[in-house]
Amino acid sequence: MARLLKELDKVHEFGISTDLWSHDSKGHSYITVTPKYISEWEVQSKILATQVLDECHTAENIKVAIKTIMEDFHAERPNNVFVIDNASRPRPLICE
Repeated sequence: MARLLKELDKVHEFGISTDLWSHDSKGHSYITVTPKYISEWEVQSKILATQVLDECHTAENIKVAIKTIMEDFHAERPNNVFVIDNASRPRPLICE
């Protein structure tokens, strides 16, 4: 993880994608946060974390989960770009 943190510290901005899904047999929901960026002229994609997200999938809960993961990996940047699917709930995340 130290190597990943060192690599991410060199990046000025990320494209961030997330995925939410449920595991039927466990009854849990999960969120994965993946930054994408260019390093040495190659696109890089690193999964930062996959965490349980059993709270309601409201925009606020998703936002808090993403923010916490981004902070944990020192990956918050003022110019990050977020890629979301066509679901209506995540839209307020990028409108604030």
